[in-house]
Amino acid sequence: MRSAPAVIATLAIATLALASCTATDPEPTGGPETPPAGAQVDPDATVDVGLVARGDDAEEAARLLAGNVYEGLVRLDDAGETTPLLADDVAVSDDGLTYTITLREGVRFHSGEPLTADDVVASVERAAADDSAFSGRDDLARIAAISADDERTVTISLTEASVTFPRALAGVWIARADTPEDVRSEPDGTGPYAVEGQTPGSSLQLARFEGYWGDAAANGGVTFHLFSDAPALENALVAGAVDIIADQPTPSAIESLGANSALVVHEGASTSAARVAFNATRAPFADARVRQAVSSAIDDEAVREAVWGDYGELTGSSVSPDAPWYEDLTSLDPYDPDAARDLLEEAGAARGLRVVLAVEADSPYVDAATLIQTQLAEVSVRVDIRELSADELDAASANDPEIDAILDEHVDDDGLDTLADPAASWGYANPEVSEWVQQSELVTSAAERAELLKLAARGAAEDASSEWLFRVPHIVVASEQVAGYPLREDAGSFFAARIEKSV
Repeated sequence: MRSAPAVIATLAIATLALASCTATDPEPTGGPETPPAGAQVDPDATVDVGLVARGDDAEEAARLLAGNVYEGLVRLDDAGETTPLLADDVAVSDDGLTYTITLREGVRFHSGEPLTADDVVASVERAAADDSAFSGRDDLARIAAISADDERTVTISLTEASVTFPRALAGVWIARADTPEDVRSEPDGTGPYAVEGQTPGSSLQLARFEGYWGDAAANGGVTFHLFSDAPALENALVAGAVDIIADQPTPSAIESLGANSALVVHEGASTSAARVAFNATRAPFADARVRQAVSSAIDDEAVREAVWGDYGELTGSSVSPDAPWYEDLTSLDPYDPDAARDLLEEAGAARGLRVVLAVEADSPYVDAATLIQTQLAEVSVRVDIRELSADELDAASANDPEIDAILDEHVDDDGLDTLADPAASWGYANPEVSEWVQQSELVTSAAERAELLKLAARGAAEDASSEWLFRVPHIVVASEQVAGYPLREDAGSFFAARIEKSV
């Protein structure tokens, strides 16, 4: 359903606050912070985590290895602060063009080899290569030169300052310099777990790495189990075959899972928003008034409730509520059928307007599309619903002459990049909005960046670049025997080292 599925973990909010300090836990934790009263924690227990298979084996390995087996030089916490991880210190020049990175002492790969500056240089160059699948490769294109000055020091020079460059560094997996080009083929990272075994398409077994430089994993290991669909995963949780559903359960299952006294349901932080993306390359949605009219005619709250019941929230934009540039923009998109009729009249589209809305077949959003169809009929807009497979919906673009809009989930990109790229936003183009987004990449102050992106998000909302329906809830369901699991959606990755399991 999502319009931008991640292959390698894409991290959220970047700043230039790269402090020289002792690193905290490699990732934030969530869920119950401690096991139930009276429970006895088994520090050597294996935690079984269930996920729905989303792509090929390489994609699955990417999201499960991130943070667990491979680590970056820096990390981004829930508050958006950038802190050292494998780096002991990152010093940035006043002009933002030079990064001097000092590596942490005593870090070893699972193979026993020590981490060196040469490994960092090779890892960054591998991620920046033209054929790299790394999602932050464009940010790495700003690198003019990178060098290993000694065993523990790396210098990176940029062609231009970029406040988002630390985001790219956070996402680069550090592997040995002589690692195969695809670092997933023979995993050898520095993380709290080493790969113990795997069955492609079925499971991945990780064991606690006793030589880890940081705090040892709170469990003996983790086994990730891949399922063909959400109902199969939900059944496995109820049966006790897995301890945690790390992926979204189906909306219809949440109530029954929550009624099970042995399970705990949490709504965590989400990076996704449900939307109707308009094809702005041609009529009728090339006209902002038509986009605004359709947005006004859709009752976002009713659509949210139809899909998720009591979960989720309205926001009025694609920006995650925990982003520094978030603003509640729901006031710009009130449910107002009378205003919709006036705008359609003004645009010369008051009668006979017909649009094709694509949605993923057999998903909860089919019912949402049907509700939207009914709501738009009230303002004389006829909606023809086209159900597509997940792959077909991902491949749908403004080049399709028979699709006027799609209803899907959009993963929030860190810098609202899609608003500056018509090819990535179904043809939406506003030079002023694009300029704000582009300038936000070049400033050296996180505060300046936030203000520019607020302007961009507000401008796009006023234009109704898309109809942002609601923030998709991120639901995690787990056995009451486990605690310390992450509740933040992070591009599919799942950090397991702080999970405690009681017996």
